Amino acid sequence: MNLFMITGKVKEIRIQTSALERKFLVLEIESKSKEKGFTELFEISILYDQLFNARPLEIGDNVMVKGKIISHSIKGISKKAHLSYELRADSITKY
Repeated sequence: MNLFMITGKVKEIRIQTSALERKFLVLEIESKSKEKGFTELFEISILYDQLFNARPLEIGDNVMVKGKIISHSIKGISKKAHLSYELRADSITKY
């Protein structure tokens, strides 16, 4: 299992309930890369229970997210390739 760390701005927030009735907070995070020259969008989920003691997150907040890459796929080629990741966060920090 690969680890990841992403910094970026929260673009969307929603709550998703799994088949086992576990609630996840799902964030869409926009991360701009000056080296790569483009913006990446990541959809990241974290167990809702892990956020009870955290400050509420809002759209537009700058965050740093650490966690695990569950799976990924690549569609297309060259600079127009679409990378799709399933990411599970262990921690989300507002800054």
